[in-house]
Amino acid sequence: MSDAAVSIRFGAEELLLLMKVSGIGSLPGMDAETIKILGKQRLQQALIAGLNSLWARGLLTIERGDEAARIIVDTTVLALLSTCGLAQRVLHISRLPADGLPEESYVHFGEYLTAIHTLVAPGIHEMVGTVDRALVLEFVLDALHIGNQPSLSAPPIVLDEPVFNHFLELVRSKRKDEAIALLESKQVESASASLLAESFAGLIANSMVALLTLPVDDNAPSMQGFALVECLCGLWHINVQATATGGTIIHLKPISGAECRQRIEAMVPDRATSVE
Repeated sequence: MSDAAVSIRFGAEELLLLMKVSGIGSLPGMDAETIKILGKQRLQQALIAGLNSLWARGLLTIERGDEAARIIVDTTVLALLSTCGLAQRVLHISRLPADGLPEESYVHFGEYLTAIHTLVAPGIHEMVGTVDRALVLEFVLDALHIGNQPSLSAPPIVLDEPVFNHFLELVRSKRKDEAIALLESKQVESASASLLAESFAGLIANSMVALLTLPVDDNAPSMQGFALVECLCGLWHINVQATATGGTIIHLKPISGAECRQRIEAMVPDRATSVE
């Protein structure tokens, strides 16, 4: 970890205790519904386990007074937790490898600190705090596996959702020639149809990045972002558009690693206080 950042990992029981002490109702992977499912007895057991674990790690102390004990949480832990729970801007990064488990991270842009919250394993949460924008940007690019990929040579392709889904089924069942023929029947050029079929046959991962700006006062929340398909031969940008008749159209466009970086740079504020 860089000297410009601090990193702490928490178990689920530890986070439950910290959320209760700090008054934070939910976090990614620890929403209110998940907590409710535990039930009163299991929740109490988890809170006790979390308290003991955090105390053993030196991340909280217990002051015992005449009437009741007082829990004092480490200030660094509080800063990370409050940023994750209260930030008005959150960048959600999701990557689903073709042959692996989902990878989820959240970048919370707080007033004074940026906190990166990653679900590194079931029940294990890592929080990284930094004020270094460059470090945040590199984290996002690494999480999405974006590097110097050149743009594939093909024009944009537009398909109705049923056609696109049929195309995916043919590629997954290794019927590449039929997949190409299907695209050609929908007026996709032969070279582009072959490239798209080759790309999805070599699928590495589907990814999504979205910046959510939470409402202030009566303002409505807003969201911007994009989806990517990462293939052995390059990257495709995907945009899903609803039609006036209730259908869905899929727009596919080759995109380079440099173009992805530019899009992400525009989504990462220069300063943590740059909430519009």
